[in-house]
Amino acid sequence: MKWLLEGWGRSVVRFRWIIVCVWLVIAVVFGGIYSGQLEPLLTGGGWGVPGSGSYNAYHAISEKFESRSTTSMSFVIQDTNNKVGSVAYSERVTAIKELLMKEEAIESVYTWLDAPEEMKAQFQNEQGNVTIGFIEMNIDEGFAQKVLPEIQERVSAKMQSHDVDVTILGAPALWGEVNAACQAGLATAHLYAIPIVILVLLLVFRSVVSSIMPLLLAGFSIAITMGVLSFIAKETELSVFILDSAMMIGIGVGIDFALIFVSRFREELLTSPLNIKKVISTTMYTAGHAILFSSLTIMGAMSALLFVQIAAVRSMALGIIVVVLFLLLTSMSLLPAVMSILGNKVNALSIPKRLLSKKSKGWYNMSHRVMKRPVLYLIGSVIILGLLALPALELETSTPDVRMLSEDSGARKGVDTLQDAFGIGFPSPIQIVIQASEMWD
Repeated sequence: MKWLLEGWGRSVVRFRWIIVCVWLVIAVVFGGIYSGQLEPLLTGGGWGVPGSGSYNAYHAISEKFESRSTTSMSFVIQDTNNKVGSVAYSERVTAIKELLMKEEAIESVYTWLDAPEEMKAQFQNEQGNVTIGFIEMNIDEGFAQKVLPEIQERVSAKMQSHDVDVTILGAPALWGEVNAACQAGLATAHLYAIPIVILVLLLVFRSVVSSIMPLLLAGFSIAITMGVLSFIAKETELSVFILDSAMMIGIGVGIDFALIFVSRFREELLTSPLNIKKVISTTMYTAGHAILFSSLTIMGAMSALLFVQIAAVRSMALGIIVVVLFLLLTSMSLLPAVMSILGNKVNALSIPKRLLSKKSKGWYNMSHRVMKRPVLYLIGSVIILGLLALPALELETSTPDVRMLSEDSGARKGVDTLQDAFGIGFPSPIQIVIQASEMWD
């Protein structure tokens, strides 16, 4: 292994400019052209378990009953100023139906006005200010989850000036809002994480150029990964959560790999500043060896999740595997090529030590104290961790529902409105599907 890695390191130095140019072309093609095609191909679903009782019942209803597809949903209309049956209320319902029918993803809309006279009472509450309707969409459930939050936002914005609340309800609408909330939260987390990462890198490397290397490695690998996944998404169902899994692991592992490689490169550079080929070959054997087996470990562990019968879980595992694969490839070729080109300039734009915290021997001294009394520190650590874990004994789990969302979310307010108008349990009835192999007398 030593001979192989050191030989590869010398080859990278020899063909460094070719390697950099090849990776730049790959990044432009996959990262610049095809990565933008990934998001529209992803679905918001993928949480069903094929073959399970609930999955079979759910699809049996959609296949055997007319107007009961997986994207058949209800919506609730509440008018605080007008009563059901009044001219104003009827005009509002008509306007809402027209707004919904303008959406490309909606096939048909059935409202209180469309119901027969003898059935209208079942579409309204006793107080006479709330009615329900039904929507049929022309896309599958996964893509419905992606577009419904936007449809909800547009319709609500149009009717807000009329003091009318319109909420689309159903599993796709609920999970659409959950997905949107998750995506927004993760985007915010990334926004706060990047400055912290940059600050930590500056503290570790004390050089702007060295600090940029981990971010470049992660950025290259993530961009290329998104482009490659766009081709996979055309052949199989991938969840939107593949974006976040690939980005989070790509940033974290990419920075970790670059930290290992750049730190070792700088150490070797101190011993042989004029022999870049020797520096790279030694770094490849030491840091490259660790990166290689770390990558294989991560990919091997994630491969087990590919056998889980839940598309969303498989998508997240696939995203991690692909991004780690490209992190491995770039760490073993692009990164050493760039480092060999930079050479001693890797320490350029150094930050004066007086601007950073002074070097402390606290951790060094602590490690020696731990090594002198390992049993004592082990027992103490276990006790402290046990005390911190005590609240987990009170942990209660439950099936996720609309309460996951904030109180001002559309789906949650719509469920509350429906329960107040028609009673608790009305928004989510339990359905029983009976299939017989032969006709009964």
